[in-house]
Amino acid sequence: KAFSWPFEEKVVVFFVEVSRSPQDEETELDVDEMEHDFFDGENIEIDQLIAEQIFLALPYKILCSETCKGLCVRCGANLNEEVCGCDRSTKESPFAALEEIKDQLVS
Repeated sequence: KAFSWPFEEKVVVFFVEVSRSPQDEETELDVDEMEHDFFDGENIEIDQLIAEQIFLALPYKILCSETCKGLCVRCGANLNEEVCGCDRSTKESPFAALEEIKDQLVS
């Protein structure tokens, strides 16, 4: 079901020429340096920067509201609108199929 989700992220990025970047193979970044991005001195790849910021701002699990009950993982019913008839007394592990294969290999 569609819902609106406002995207209001403040982005602060300081661009540094690649020639002024640390020349070590690996450098541990300080928290302050996480806001730095590098460019070749002529062109700034703004589309990559915007895409990166969007992906970083997306929540791990998008819900329509803080009180959203989500969808039933078995039948897909919207639990905000209806109660599905699925048995919730036992939780099936996502690794149950692997457990069955292991049991077959060991036997």
